[in-house]
Amino acid sequence: MATTFCGQSGHPYAFELVNTESPWARETGLAIFAARDDFGWRVIRVFELDGRPDNMRAICAHREAQRYGASRVFLSRVTLPEDRRTAVQDLEAGLSPVCDYAGLALAA
Repeated sequence: MATTFCGQSGHPYAFELVNTESPWARETGLAIFAARDDFGWRVIRVFELDGRPDNMRAICAHREAQRYGASRVFLSRVTLPEDRRTAVQDLEAGLSPVCDYAGLALAA
């Protein structure tokens, strides 16, 4: 199932709903952990995936997002590292995720 999320810039990013039992954490791209609410999807966290097969950071980020209610994983395959970083910043600014680590870093 394809879903589009828009960042602060208005740029649409296409994401695919993936089965959480699939090896999504090994992919290169972006992951959005989200929960269903009355208005659509509530974004819990936006996470950059670097394509490493042993990426435990992605699994830990997913587990943490689950504690905040995330029940779905959306995946967008973005291969260039600079494009991934730009997309994460844009999506975080536009979607106001529940787990806002960029905002915490700025506040510190």
